[in-house]
Amino acid sequence: MNTFIAFILSIIASSVGNLILKTGMMKMGGITLSKQNLITEIFKVFTNPFILIGLFGYVFGFFLWLRVLSTTEVSRAYPVLVSTTIILVLLGSLVFFKEQLSFLKFIGVLVIIIGIFLVFKN
Repeated sequence: MNTFIAFILSIIASSVGNLILKTGMMKMGGITLSKQNLITEIFKVFTNPFILIGLFGYVFGFFLWLRVLSTTEVSRAYPVLVSTTIILVLLGSLVFFKEQLSFLKFIGVLVIIIGIFLVFKN
């Protein structure tokens, strides 16, 4: 597989995985990880189809990421992966969860985009 395609698919898989995990947690109502409920909560997490699908997205993205790392400088690829994932998750949270985009979040996204450009420029 082409490294660039693996890179793009890794970003998408990580972003979609995060959004699906959020959906799963919303349907579960959250977890507390308290000692009294730990086994019950672990069971609920691993029997929730959204959590499992989100986890699959992460695993799929992980293997694609390994492909990227086999041919690309991690000092260039990782900042772009993380920052692009942040942007996609933020956009997805606006669309799917109706979260708010404050002025500061907007400025933060602009700074991230400038950072991506600078990392690739080098």
